[in-house]
Amino acid sequence: MYSVPDGVMCHYETVLKMHEIPLNLFANYRKWLRYFLDFLFK
Repeated sequence: MYSVPDGVMCHYETVLKMHEIPLNLFANYRKWLRYFLDFLFK
């Protein structure tokens, strides 16, 4: 699975907070971001 750089993940989490995504869903959003990137780069 594609590894997301720390700086990108930090920015991604900032965007999630701006859109008021509940903190308990962050893990799911990170997981699906990695799935998407894995699909995109294969």
